[in-house]
Formats: sequence, C-alpha cells, structure tokens
Amino acid sequence: MNISDYTFNILIVDDSNFFRVTARKMIEENFKVRIFEASNAFEAMRLLGNHPVDLILLDVNMPEVDGFKAAKIIKHQERYANIPIIFCTAMPPTKEIVHRSFDVGGIDFLNKPFTEAEIVRLLALYFRFILREREVTRKILENQQQLQKEIEERKHAEQALRLSEEKFKKITSSAYDAITMINNDNKINFWNEAAFRIFGYTNEEATNTDFVKLISPPGKYQLYKANFENLKFAARDLESSKHFEIQALRKGGQIIDLEVSISYVYIESEENFIIIARDITQKKIEAMQLARSEALLSEAEAIVHFGSWEFDLATQKITWSKELYRIYEFDPDTTTPTLELITSIMKSDDIDILKQVGDKAVNEGIPYNIEYEIITLSGNRKILEGRGRPVYDKDGKIIKIVGTVMDITEKKLAQIKLEQYLEELKEANATKDKFFSIIAHDLKNPFGALKNLTEILKDMYNEFSEEEKTEIISEMYKSAHKVYELLENLLTWSRSQRGKIEFQPEETNLKLIIYNSFELLKEAANKKNIKLTDATPDEFIINCDVNMITTVVRNLVSNAIKFTPEGGEIKIFTEENDQEVIVSVQDSGIGIAKEDIAKLFRIDVHHTTIGTSDEKGTGLGLILCKEFIDNHNGRIWVESEPGRGATFKFALPKK
Repeated sequence: MNISDYTFNILIVDDSNFFRVTARKMIEENFKVRIFEASNAFEAMRLLGNHPVDLILLDVNMPEVDGFKAAKIIKHQERYANIPIIFCTAMPPTKEIVHRSFDVGGIDFLNKPFTEAEIVRLLALYFRFILREREVTRKILENQQQLQKEIEERKHAEQALRLSEEKFKKITSSAYDAITMINNDNKINFWNEAAFRIFGYTNEEATNTDFVKLISPPGKYQLYKANFENLKFAARDLESSKHFEIQALRKGGQIIDLEVSISYVYIESEENFIIIARDITQKKIEAMQLARSEALLSEAEAIVHFGSWEFDLATQKITWSKELYRIYEFDPDTTTPTLELITSIMKSDDIDILKQVGDKAVNEGIPYNIEYEIITLSGNRKILEGRGRPVYDKDGKIIKIVGTVMDITEKKLAQIKLEQYLEELKEANATKDKFFSIIAHDLKNPFGALKNLTEILKDMYNEFSEEEKTEIISEMYKSAHKVYELLENLLTWSRSQRGKIEFQPEETNLKLIIYNSFELLKEAANKKNIKLTDATPDEFIINCDVNMITTVVRNLVSNAIKFTPEGGEIKIFTEENDQEVIVSVQDSGIGIAKEDIAKLFRIDVHHTTIGTSDEKGTGLGLILCKEFIDNHNGRIWVESEPGRGATFKFALPKK
C-alpha cells in the first residue's frame, strides 16, 4: 500500500494559529490530506461530530480544557475511541507528562518546535498503520460475509440442519466450537479451550504439533495430509474459505465426526490457516478478531522496532514478544528470557539504572522510562528506549510489570548527525563572516592608509622636509608590512580551510624553529626595546609539521610583541611529561581580561585589541594557530591576568 494513493483526514487542535498554519503547511506539502482546525476542545468535538477523522494532533497546553482532558473526553466516546492522538507540546517530556498522555489514550509525542522531517516521519508511520488496519478490517468483513453465505447454504443443503429458528438458536448458543491456527507445515500455533474440550489435548500438548497427525485415525495420516494440502491450496483463494467433513481422532483413541472450515490468512509474511470445528456463530468472529489483533500488533511492532515484555512476580517468569527477540538478536527457539540475559549485553552504568527503576516499579509502583545501550552477541551496538509500569490485581497488589522496548538507534544517530551538520554549518557561516570582515575592514584600513600617504607624498613632496618625508615613508612601510602580514595569514588560513595544506609530521629541533621565528621578528622587537629569550634546551626534539608549528610560534611571538610595552621581555620555555610536550610563550605585556580569554581561538567571535604602540590585529592568527595545533591532536590555551602579562601555551603529543 502506497501512502500517496490515499487521502487522510487530520484534526489539528491548538490554540496557536501560527502552529496550526505551520503544521498544515508541512503536512499538505508531503501528503494527500483533508485538514480540520480547532482552537479548543469544544471546536474539536464539533468537528469530530461532523467529519470523519483518521488522526488527531492535540496541543497539551490549551485554555479552559487542556489536551489531556480533551483526549479523555474524546476517548470516552466509543465512536472516537480508536482515533490515534499525537500530543504536541513545547514542554520537556517529563515522566508525569508522558504517563498522563498514555493514560488518556495518546500514542505518541511531538515536541515543539519540530522540523518538517520529524512530523513527516511520524505521520508516515501512523498512516501506514491506519492503512493496514483498514485492509485487515476489509478482508475480515469479506471472509465473514462469504463464510456466513456458505454456512447458510450448508444449512439449507443438509436435512439434519433444517430445524426451527428457535431450536437452531439454542444449538448455536450452547455450542463451543474449536478454533485453531496452523502454519504451512501444519504446525499448530493457536489452540482454544473448545479445542481442548473437543480433541482432549491441552494447549501445551498441541502447540507446535502437526495438526493433521494429531487428528488422523490410525493408518490414515498420509491420506489426510494429501487432502489437507489440496484444501489449503484451494483456501488460498481469498474470495472463499473451504468447508468439509472429516472423522477425527480424539485423545484416548475416540473417533469423532466434525464439520470443519479452513481459511487462509497472511500474517507477518507467513502463510497461516485458521481451522474452525463447528464454529458457525460467535466463536468464528472472536477467532478472526484475535487473528486481526495479533497481526496488527506484530506488524506495528516490526514497523516501529517496538517490542513488548511481561514480568510475572509470582512465577518470576519473563515473556518477550517476537519483535523483542529480534531487537535483542536472540533466537526465540533456544532462548529463555531472564534479567541476567538482558544485563549481559548492557553497559555497566545502564545496568545499575535499570535495576534501580525496576526495583521502584516492583516495590513502589513507579513507572519508568529510560534509555540504554546494548552490544548484541553479533557485535551490533544499539540504543534502546525502555518503558515499564506495574499491573495491579483487584486488591491493589502489584502482580506483574509490563513494558515496551523501542530501538531508537537510527533516531539517535540521525540526531547526532544533524547536530554535527548544524555545528559545521555554524562554523562555515562564521568562517564566511570572518573572511568578509577581513576583506571589508582589516584589509581596507591599511590599504586606505597606504593610499592616502602615497597621495600626500605625491602631491606635497617638495613641501616636506627630509625628516617629514622619512616619517611618511616609515608609516607607508608599516602599512605595507601590515598588509603583507595579513595577506600571508589570510592565504595560509584560506589554504587550511580548503584542505590544501598537507600535514607532514617529522622529528625536528624546536630550538631551530624558535631561532628562525626570533630572527624574523627581532626588528619589530628591537623597535620597542623588547628582549627575546629562548629558554628551551639546545637539543629539544619534537615530532611535528615544521611549517605549521613555525607559523604557530611566529604568530604567538608576533602577538606578544604587539601587547608588550617598551623595555619588556618575551620568553619561550618548555616542559614535558610522559604523554606530551608543552611550549609556553610568556610576555610581560598588558595581559588579557578573563571575559576576553573565552573569545580567543574562536572563528565565530570577532575580537581584536590595540597593541601597546597602537598595533592592530584581526584575530586570524590565533585561529590559524588553533587549527594547526588541532591537526597535531594537541591543545592550545592562555593563562593571563590584566596588567600581569600573558602566557600562551600549546601541547603536542609525543606519539
């Protein structure tokens, strides 16, 4: 069945017109629907009375009558009782809210605000469920009508059944017809109490037993088997069920005569056959309803990866549904469910939590809802959502705990992937903003200054003294140097963003990297009479990408020069432990305020400070430093207080 071939009626109940309009738009863009809107419970009831509805989206917080009360009113009326209700709320889904929603008949939750993908996925799930329920109901009605027709023809065909209406009613009302279901191998998978009365075998004795072999008189098994195969073949025609008379062997050796009908059903991708002995009235209907319920439940569990379980306190026996065996990846034919079996594939932390909530459910009657991880015997890691609640007897005593387990691995992985995508998108936007900021501001200013100075020098060259000319040329040099330095960082950063810088670690002497950086920057340090000190050992070998770490050291020393006053000192020293090497660049400059430290190394925060000689920066150098240190699986940080200098440190792993 294809969802796109059907039209669904949806009732949206929410006091927010914005939510109703937004939800309607998301739904109508993805499904064929007729949507009815109500702003309160009273409008909802009026619409329910005038229009057929397949599913309800119901807001929890509404004035006058909230969502829980509205759901209770709706479910109280029999003709609306089977309409699925999905609660919508902006509140966190606390245990109390979850329990109340299920207590009043809700089937799921949708947290506001939600994405189009979330509501489409949820509605698609329940639309499939609705379509399957319609189809099963249609087939049951067709089979009931056909069976009733054939039974009536059978009645009229046999003289023994031509009794008065009153006598017929007495006979049918007192009949207890046997109902059983077999698979394609004739193995019994359903056996009712009337079957025990008719055939004499208990449910335990009959289950998984060959039905034909069980009832065949001595010496007639092969004949009965051949006849049954022909009848099953004919019964596969969904337009009719097949009726016949046989003599059957009862437990103890008694031969009994039976009127039997056989019908074909397809459940959980398996062929099954419902066999009814003398069931011409109510028992047949009940069996069909039972088969329908089991099929729908099994289909629903498989669709949503949803298994159920039951723990009997008296017998200490745990029962799992078929889907739960599949979730845990245990063989139902060889596995006996126990708490120890479950905990054997759980994480140790989750085991403690499960035992705690389980004890509270048993001893205090507190329902629970937890998430936990398992690693199946085949090595598959799964994230599950487990729920449990107590069941009481008529005296208020807890007699069992029942619950469900849902496989939410795909949902969790999708959520993690979405979060990673959003983080990458945020970083990409920040990178774009940073780039535009540099182009628009940081490059414009020094180029503007250089342009103005050259224009002044060109137009007024003869009016300036040699000293003034020297000063202007010196300022032009500073602007050109700043542009060059900025472009060098910008080009390096751009190559890094595009993945064009290849990471090539090798063993090298840190002393040589520091020496080359000092040589490049000593002119800027000498202008401010700043002392550059290298306190590293002569042979300090590290494993790194030389170009990247050279860029890191050069940027850190250049920043230290900017923010260190005249006559200060910049010192580089190292330390090491078993795991890593730590390099520190310490200055005696102006220091950094605590609130500004958190803004460093971040592409999404624009933060610059004027140097002690009015030097200006872009913040790009520190961002580049962090990227290069991250490439080494290292870490970079700063320790500083205002007025007491700053120490920038980076750590590189030894291996």
